[in-house]
Amino acid sequence: MTRRVPSRRLLSLAFLLVLPGVILCVWAASAGYFLIGALMLSIFVVLSLFDFLLSRHCLDGVEFHLPQTIRGTRGAEQELRVECCNLSRGPLAVIRFGLELGQNLRAAGDRIVEWPTLQSGEKASSTYPIIGLRRGTHVISAVHFETVSRWRLWLVRSSAASHVTVHVYPDLAPERKRLSSKFLVRGADGARILRQQGKGRDFEQLREYQTGDEFSDIDWKATARRREPVTRTYQIEKTQEVYVIIDHSRGSARELREPVEGSFSEDWLYSETGQGGEYLITTQLEKFLQSAMLLGAIAERQGDQFGCLTFSDRVSHFIRAKGGMSHFHLIRDAIVALQARKVAPDFQEATVQLATHLRSRSLLVFLLDLTDPLTAEQFCESIALLSKRHLVVVVMIRPDGAFPAFSSDVEIETLDDGYEQLAGHLKWKELNKTAAQLKRLGVDMIMASHEGLVGEVIAQYFDAKERQRI
Repeated sequence: MTRRVPSRRLLSLAFLLVLPGVILCVWAASAGYFLIGALMLSIFVVLSLFDFLLSRHCLDGVEFHLPQTIRGTRGAEQELRVECCNLSRGPLAVIRFGLELGQNLRAAGDRIVEWPTLQSGEKASSTYPIIGLRRGTHVISAVHFETVSRWRLWLVRSSAASHVTVHVYPDLAPERKRLSSKFLVRGADGARILRQQGKGRDFEQLREYQTGDEFSDIDWKATARRREPVTRTYQIEKTQEVYVIIDHSRGSARELREPVEGSFSEDWLYSETGQGGEYLITTQLEKFLQSAMLLGAIAERQGDQFGCLTFSDRVSHFIRAKGGMSHFHLIRDAIVALQARKVAPDFQEATVQLATHLRSRSLLVFLLDLTDPLTAEQFCESIALLSKRHLVVVVMIRPDGAFPAFSSDVEIETLDDGYEQLAGHLKWKELNKTAAQLKRLGVDMIMASHEGLVGEVIAQYFDAKERQRI
């Protein structure tokens, strides 16, 4: 819909013609002054009305072309290329435009971009730098633009719908720097001889039995045919399947707080969602997504296949494990908009989904919160369906104060401090009880600090590869 707004030139003309004309008409001492005032008002009305009518269709042929999707990192500039085409009959003296960004996006420079004269049939293009303020998938829903009328008395404005999807990803660069360099080795770069622990699981060939071979490796059917012991040999798997399972139910919304002291104020972790008094705040889900994206990137570099499942009270996404950067980008786009939901997790549906679709033995890394005893009990009941066939690892963030009594560096000065130590000890005892129960099911449970969660996830992945546990 086209609308017109008075320009500065029209306001100046009104000051020069309308104001004196009204004064002459109202306080005219003679008919001559009244006629002069009426003439000034008539000139203003004719000029403004005539220019108004001439500008009725000046923006009808203007089209804007924007990309459907752009991607970038939170806090970094992303260049959005905007192209304008003038399909109207006449030239446009000047054209300005701006984008409807919403509260999660911000223009890096001027919010309004101006182009000079645009002739009929001519195209103009420009980059519109924007900054993503929050992780997720955001939409630029409209582009607003304006031009001036032929005599520049009116600003003619219009809008056009746009459907630009902006994917804003977490910044992984600071977390990469925290990891040891061995976690970021590409393939065989910097290769060195390491003792291989365990053995492969892919069948290679049959050979005659040799002293020291395990009885479990004997192929009894081949032995019966040849009438002499025959042993199966295995080779190391070159491609393995790795799945990360993210729980985004109510437990993932638990806040992580740290006081602003020294270098902490410049740390990426504390600028995710905003400030809360003397603390800077983020959530467990943000850390889960950091870990998942970085694990996927490293698995792709190592030549493994990477998959993902997210769930709350139902399965939100399930993507089968594949290799290649295009598949990694598919997973990244699927989970970037994940938000915590205030519902209880349904572990049974998630485990049934995995058990049904996963045929080969895989590494399953669960990122969840088992602080609640009832939630932990439900998880232990459901995970037995997967632990016999797959290698399952649970990595969670250790709750604040969940340490054995008198083991922390905090000094007990008051009775309240003693009660806090006791409460933390009870948390630690309950979590260790859950870990022992999972251990009996063949599941490793790791409790990491929020700063070390990503490193612990990557360490578990490399440990499984080196020991050939998958």
